[in-house]
Amino acid sequence: MNLDHDQVRASVRRALELVSSPEQVLRWESAELSGQTEAGFAVDQDADATRVSYHALADAMRAALALREQPTAIRARRALRRLSVMIDMSRNAVMRVETVERYLACAALMGYSTLYLYLEDTYEVPGQPYIGHGRGRYSQDELRRIDDIAHGFGVEVVPVIQTLGHLRQILKWPPFHGIGVAPEVIRIGDDGASDLIRAMITAATAPFRSARVHLGLDEAYGFADRAPDPTDRMGHFLRHVDDVTTICRELDVEPMMWSDMLFDVEHGAKDYYRTDRTIATRTLEALPDGLTLVYWDYFHHTDAYYELKLRQHRPLPTVMAGGCASWGRLWARLPESITACTAAVGGAIAAGVDEAMITMWGNDGNECDYFSCLPALAHAGDRAYGLTAEQTDAGLGSLGVSQELWVAASAIDDPFDDTDRAGAIEPPNPSKWLLWLDPLISFGEIGLSGEVADRMRALGEQLIRTESVDGPDRRLGVIAHLCHALALKADLHLAVRPAYLAGDRLEAKRLATDLVPDVEAAVSRLAQAHRDRWFADNKAFGWEVLERRYAGLLSRLASTRHALTEWSEGRLEEIETLEIEPLRVAPDTVSATVPWTVFATPAGMA
Repeated sequence: MNLDHDQVRASVRRALELVSSPEQVLRWESAELSGQTEAGFAVDQDADATRVSYHALADAMRAALALREQPTAIRARRALRRLSVMIDMSRNAVMRVETVERYLACAALMGYSTLYLYLEDTYEVPGQPYIGHGRGRYSQDELRRIDDIAHGFGVEVVPVIQTLGHLRQILKWPPFHGIGVAPEVIRIGDDGASDLIRAMITAATAPFRSARVHLGLDEAYGFADRAPDPTDRMGHFLRHVDDVTTICRELDVEPMMWSDMLFDVEHGAKDYYRTDRTIATRTLEALPDGLTLVYWDYFHHTDAYYELKLRQHRPLPTVMAGGCASWGRLWARLPESITACTAAVGGAIAAGVDEAMITMWGNDGNECDYFSCLPALAHAGDRAYGLTAEQTDAGLGSLGVSQELWVAASAIDDPFDDTDRAGAIEPPNPSKWLLWLDPLISFGEIGLSGEVADRMRALGEQLIRTESVDGPDRRLGVIAHLCHALALKADLHLAVRPAYLAGDRLEAKRLATDLVPDVEAAVSRLAQAHRDRWFADNKAFGWEVLERRYAGLLSRLASTRHALTEWSEGRLEEIETLEIEPLRVAPDTVSATVPWTVFATPAGMA
């Protein structure tokens, strides 16, 4: 063990200066540093001195966050070789380099030592101007800057790309129309596709010090539709795995892949999570040497489940990838995420794997603030260190995160009613249902009640004070505005159709004159707050998607105001869209995280 304590002190200080308080920096600067052979750290604080021993820079980072004003003694053993975080930069939001730096500082101080950057098309591929065009792609220089920043924090950056499926954003462009077999899937064995994949792997790995690359290869449905022998789906898939890993060997990089298709192709269905579904021994034996599998599962809540599924990957090296529920919502669903992520880490420890990763995805427009996942990251990381919930809370406090408020904000997605969701694998996102639900077409039944409006109003009042504070808690201001808009929108949905069916033209006039304008004003304030947060954190590209959603909602509210006014004043005989009976349109089993298009209009959004 060869530790440069001065360099470690400087690296930790830089991270603390970015995201913690001056007091925490001073505590760290006054500490006496020493090394230890066991992975982890020890902190001894008394009236006379602060002593910190650590095994690696990641351990020193986590120790710095544990320093307190009062005497403290902590012994923490790290049970995993690596703690990792993955950020999706391909679903609209591409973080500014400065935002990545702040996120890296937070994650490093929690003990994370690897950042996976998920980049479907949002990275520069020399000679391929269409890849990432108009999408805020990172330049090669920007990726090198991210790698340099991460290196200063002791964090490895690993690119995560796609080399089979999830390539819609590339295949949509004219130069690539001939190499796809499905809208998102590249044709296996096509010479042009192979050349493109080589260029992508080369470009994705060039800016980074890491010798690893994640090739994706997940959810590639339809990959065998034009295979020479469609009945040999696994053979067709494995030939592609061999082709892309051969490219990696030629480039001297170590390949990784998501493991779901090894289950799904084997069993002919998406049975990935069934405990009785395994990867066939012959399939494991056919996989190329040097390949690491990544088991992704974001929905289960026990160590034992994850341990069992990880053991099904043996003897290949495997990484456990849990997930913070950031997709399909405006704020991470923290109660379920904390439970699922800590269980994923616990299962990784029990299964004896080296690495656990926590992923954050931006599906359905990336409306969510990824920083809202920090409590889930903290609890998952501290599970690897064997720390208590109180110590995790204290560590988050050192980052300026008021955990109680951040978890409270997740209540925007508490179920609106008591519908049985025993079969659901994802936490619901009813705040999104209500936000985008068309105000004039009464087609969607989402379990609204006056209690929902009252609950949103109370939560908004609880959170609005954060809008004027400095530090991470300020991020809750967007959710406060969301709560206010949701409360008023709930009032509107509960009032409009009953007034119309009762023939109450006076009430309709009141709604058009008072309530609808109040909803419009609240949605406008939410859109502005959301925009401000977006542009502070992300490149401008991608906001146009969300801006259209807000603009569409505001336009529909204006149409609602107009229709109610016309009907209340006798110029309109009926409002056709309020004549239909609302139906339940959100699934209550399989998955309860529903995209915005389901509620924006029954016509769908082509």
